[in-house]
Amino acid sequence: MNMNRIYSIIASLFTVWAFSACTVDDVGRFEFSEFGISQSEVIFPARAEYNDGKVVTDLKKDIQILSNQDCFVTYCDGEVDWMRIRNLEDYQVCRQIAFTGDCTFRIECDQNDDYARMVKLFVQTSSRTDTLVVRQSGKREPSLRLASSSLILDGSKGGSQSVEYSTNITDLESLECVISYPSDQKWITSATVGDGSLTISYDANADKENLRTASVKISYTDGFGTEYSQTLYVIQKTGNDGLGKSMSFSEIRSLGRAGETVTIDDYVMLEGYVVGNKESGNSGENEKLSTTSSDNTSYLKDIYVESLDAAYGFLIKAETVEDNIFSRYDKVTLLLKGMTIRKELEPERYVIQGFTTANVVGREAATALLRQGVYKCYGYAGYRTDEDWSRERGRAFRDALEKAGFIGRMFDVTHFKDKIEDRAALTRWLKTL
Repeated sequence: MNMNRIYSIIASLFTVWAFSACTVDDVGRFEFSEFGISQSEVIFPARAEYNDGKVVTDLKKDIQILSNQDCFVTYCDGEVDWMRIRNLEDYQVCRQIAFTGDCTFRIECDQNDDYARMVKLFVQTSSRTDTLVVRQSGKREPSLRLASSSLILDGSKGGSQSVEYSTNITDLESLECVISYPSDQKWITSATVGDGSLTISYDANADKENLRTASVKISYTDGFGTEYSQTLYVIQKTGNDGLGKSMSFSEIRSLGRAGETVTIDDYVMLEGYVVGNKESGNSGENEKLSTTSSDNTSYLKDIYVESLDAAYGFLIKAETVEDNIFSRYDKVTLLLKGMTIRKELEPERYVIQGFTTANVVGREAATALLRQGVYKCYGYAGYRTDEDWSRERGRAFRDALEKAGFIGRMFDVTHFKDKIEDRAALTRWLKTL
């Protein structure tokens, strides 16, 4: 018998042994498990949408589940009163549905005249779980506003202080408070959202030399994950109730030296108007990273702040894009301790670097006049009017603004030419804003 014949016989015997080794019990170990859901998220409009009398978007949706096991559907965090699970076999509304094998059930929503909302459903077998998220748009938009964005506390003793807020959110338990500190030192003992007020409780400051800062964010998150929030910037005086000193822009400029980066060691306060932020695109020069590349996003950390009398301005560099929180024309008070100042030449300008939200002492939103865009401010440019209008008429406009209570601001009159003709009429108009 040749060797090829021998090898063929051995191979045949091995094949027979291999098949005989597979028993019924072994096959059971590889039992096929089927489980799937037709979609993991359903989004409904606030109301049913129609076109020519026909439903375009309905407030109900059929969900199909493919399974070869026992399965059930139920609410994750408790039943809600605006959405129902309907069993299509008996057409009954159920808190949960149990079934074996494939199943189709229906989700039905009421119309939503309130805020966007969300609920989660569990779809579960003995070994596997999936989640179905149901979201519905709302007709209303949540509103949340603090009466003041800053709070200064005594340092010599502990206590509590409150800041009023206004909101159209009726479920106060859905409002969340988060306290943040620039260091590991935690000194606010609680932040409580009450009916119309946010109350801060705090310990005394044992440090006689250093201030303490923190921020308290109050927020509401709707069913689509959109956050509506306000932040309260809190500063606590030293242990002997020292706060620091306010300095004019001219005095702060004198701290800078050409070619040097000077650290500001004192508790210096700066007050001014934000005339350029990340939305305004006032980027200046892009930072050169190499001879062939530049950073085109560095401007997102730039904040241009102008003095109250519009005489001077600073470029303030935030540490991160997230720290650049201001809107244009905000009136801000900033604590400069720990930041650096640098004087640059050709042209002469001053850059303050190292800003974070912990440096915010006060923030006041722009007036209605500023928000409507009557002023367009330019950090170092001095007063300016549209080219088509004389300097004299620009001065008349400025005088009228000052008489209306808006003193020392720079402006652009391009869209308000008709109101400049009559100074008295302009003043009356301004006072109605």
